[in-house]
Amino acid sequence: MNKVPGIFCLNTDCKHYFEDNCMKFFEENTLNISNDGKCEDFETGEYEGYKHTKNEEVQT
Repeated sequence: MNKVPGIFCLNTDCKHYFEDNCMKFFEENTLNISNDGKCEDFETGEYEGYKHTKNEEVQT
């Protein structure tokens, strides 16, 4: 495992994904990447920011 700086992400199924960025990077300043290049911080889900955005759209 390697710790690397980076924020770009296209995995929309990850709970840390928000608008092509990995928000976990902003919390910890590094991401865990396996030797074969896969993100080890992946967690299935939806980022909290999207839930807030959906609520605002419904209220307007």
